[in-house]
Amino acid sequence: MEEFELAKGAMLRIDAAEGDRLRVRFGDVWVTRHADTKDYMLRAGDSMTLSATGATLAVAYKASVLELHRSESAARARRRLPVRRGALSGHRAAAPRHHVPLHAVPAPDRWPPR
Repeated sequence: MEEFELAKGAMLRIDAAEGDRLRVRFGDVWVTRHADTKDYMLRAGDSMTLSATGATLAVAYKASVLELHRSESAARARRRLPVRRGALSGHRAAAPRHHVPLHAVPAPDRWPPR
């Protein structure tokens, strides 16, 4: 499991594997997925299964903590890949908790955009 802290208005991009699951531990987030015509509003305790068809974007309506639970097949595939420091922007192998700063994505006047 990976954990992400998002400040209000911050955006997180997830390149998921089939069967990965996103759970909101605290806060409210708006989620949109590539090739999905629906958008989703997830509140504390809500979760959704992700697909590998493209990127998933999560935008925090207020300070939020997200958990990304990787599927077993994705976890096995990652164990076979060599890990290099700095290969993933914002990823720290030693620390399970990630912080996405507010300045990562400027907060728009209204979400979701129409």
